[in-house]
Amino acid sequence: MDSQQAATINFDAQVRLENRGDYWAAYIEPPGATVYGATEAAARERVGEALDFFVESLVGEVGVERFRRYLDGHGVKNSVVVHKDQSAKTRQTFPVSFSAEVATVA
Repeated sequence: MDSQQAATINFDAQVRLENRGDYWAAYIEPPGATVYGATEAAARERVGEALDFFVESLVGEVGVERFRRYLDGHGVKNSVVVHKDQSAKTRQTFPVSFSAEVATVA
């Protein structure tokens, strides 16, 4: 049986939160996406969902090494640890850390 690989990927994403009156917007770099929420907490939750989707989709499409080259090419501080696991039932997960910069708009 071939061994299955899993990876832990950590990278720094910059998040700018804006209070737009009746909703909040969060701009995420990378991937250069904006998500919205009715409250600040809702917008922060959407940031996590967007980053999970970004990482899982891109890594699933291009692989861990090309994803890391993407981050390196964009000057994004990152670390990737590839784990070999003999269990075929192991699910790949991609924990992501990010920092938030908050800017409120009056």
